[in-house]
Amino acid sequence: MRLTALYSTFQAEKIFSVFLIAFSLTACGGLKKATDSPTSPFGKNKNDGSSKKPMPPIGNGVDTIQWKVDPNARPPIASNGEIPSQNPNNGNGGTGVSMPSSAYNMTLLLPFFTDKFSESANANYSKSQFALDFYAGARVAFDSLSSTPVRLNVNVLDSRTDLKTLLTRSEITNADVIIGPVEKDLVATFMDYSVQNNKTVISPYFPSGDVVGSHPNFIQVKPSLKTHCENLMRDVRSKYQTEQVVIVGRIAENENSRFSYFQDANTMINKTNNGGRLDEWAIEDETNINVETYLRPNGTTVILVPSWHEPFVAALLKKLATSSRKNNIVVYGMPQWLDFDKSLNSLFATLNVHLSSSTFIDANNLEVRRFRNNYLSKFNKIPSTDSYLGYDCAMYFVNLMARYGTKISPFLAGEARPVLHTQFRFEPVAPKIINDNDFGDNTTKYENKYVNILKFQNGSFKLAE
Repeated sequence: MRLTALYSTFQAEKIFSVFLIAFSLTACGGLKKATDSPTSPFGKNKNDGSSKKPMPPIGNGVDTIQWKVDPNARPPIASNGEIPSQNPNNGNGGTGVSMPSSAYNMTLLLPFFTDKFSESANANYSKSQFALDFYAGARVAFDSLSSTPVRLNVNVLDSRTDLKTLLTRSEITNADVIIGPVEKDLVATFMDYSVQNNKTVISPYFPSGDVVGSHPNFIQVKPSLKTHCENLMRDVRSKYQTEQVVIVGRIAENENSRFSYFQDANTMINKTNNGGRLDEWAIEDETNINVETYLRPNGTTVILVPSWHEPFVAALLKKLATSSRKNNIVVYGMPQWLDFDKSLNSLFATLNVHLSSSTFIDANNLEVRRFRNNYLSKFNKIPSTDSYLGYDCAMYFVNLMARYGTKISPFLAGEARPVLHTQFRFEPVAPKIINDNDFGDNTTKYENKYVNILKFQNGSFKLAE
């Protein structure tokens, strides 16, 4: 069975206690299978094993897949080598290691759109594919975490349900760590939920920018637009001077409001407000783009384009590529350009286009190849970027839970490391200064600040040197 047949046993209702995977992840033992449940839709010999098999369907019960929990498993070892007590203080700044008497509870809260499934169509709802891929990647990670010294129960829930009901589900109220949700309104709700209930909430997708209030248990995996612009600016200034740079965007859709991200980043690089401002070019008439006015007569001109409106970007690049100074132009753009029509590739090559991206998967990396082969053998499907994201989130955060307990935010800054699809470098985000004497709360959230800089070379975007 292929992964696309995952919904074959779904029931058409909005609320699913999707299933429970109970792991015994101990330092001295591996995962042990439970006996087949007589009510399992898999039947005999269909639990995880060494042979090729489908991913377990999301269903109503909690016994679809069940791993025995080792009652003698020891709690995780603290960073000082001591085994913590069963009830340490883990609510005061998140500095202690929390270990419940039974196991940690983790919930994956993603939009599976189970109410959209049609058995007659025998296919997944297209909007749910990224969630399925994320979940599948996480499953590969969970299956490989047998040496991690933490006991873990994992629940998977469809976030497409009534909010009031969702917040009363035991899978949410009893969760120590929640990965998700994705939807903008739900992300805002669960940011507040993380504070009110002292729970760690990890947002794997939503790249929120400025956040109001303090949410020290909220972790944002995807870098925000501001972070993308800051990293692009750092790369630009490592090679070029301020006077060589022009920021270009449309007045339409308030693209020019993004200019401030680059200006602020440049000011920080200069370490002074007197370090010079970048030239700005806010385009009102997109049918009359005169690039010559902004190109430098000598040396290289760097064009920063915080736009992902493809018709505008294409028109701008064509104008730049027809300039007599095209060989002295470098363009920096947004990650969405990776999905632009391939006909623009010749322009990308001519204009030395660089992009920021939250993802770069090196197909030659040994660990990437190992994951790809493992995923393919399990699901008969090539992993997508969402599959890598699911795997990386599960591996990274469960390992941190094994070392620090469920309140992992204070330790993130010291746990920067490469993962398969990027690097994780989480930093606390300070609040915006309201006035000279009011700095607000200490931490609005934790955000992954690592962004890959890609350069178009030899026919595709590759990691820039």
